[in-house]
Amino acid sequence: MTRTPDPATHRTGLASKAAKALPDVGEGVACAGTSIETRTFTVHGKAFLFVGAKNLRLKLVRSAGEAGDFAKRPGSAIQIGAGGWTTIRLADGEVPADAVLRRWVAESHALYHKPR
Repeated sequence: MTRTPDPATHRTGLASKAAKALPDVGEGVACAGTSIETRTFTVHGKAFLFVGAKNLRLKLVRSAGEAGDFAKRPGSAIQIGAGGWTTIRLADGEVPADAVLRRWVAESHALYHKPR
C-alpha cells in the first residue's frame, strides 16, 4: 500500500521539483536554524521561490490578477504582498491546483531568468 503524503508535503515537493526542472536554478537556505528557515531557489543570484514547512512564497506579475481573485475566495490560502510576492499557506485553506502552482513557479523564475 502506498502512502499519500500530507497536502503540505505534497505542495512543497511539487514546488521544489518544478523549480529544479527550470534552467540555471540554484538552491540555498534562508534564515537557517530559525523557526522561519526556508529553502530558497535562485536564478542568477536572485531568489524566485521560498519553500518553508508552512508556506511557499513566489513573485507573480502576469498572474497577479488570477492570484488576487483566488485570494478573495472564502477560505483561500493565498495572500498577496508587496511587489507581487505571493504567499501560499500550506496548512490551511484552499490552495491552487498542482498545474497552477507549477505555472506560478515557472512565472516567478522567468521574472529573473535572463539567458546569458
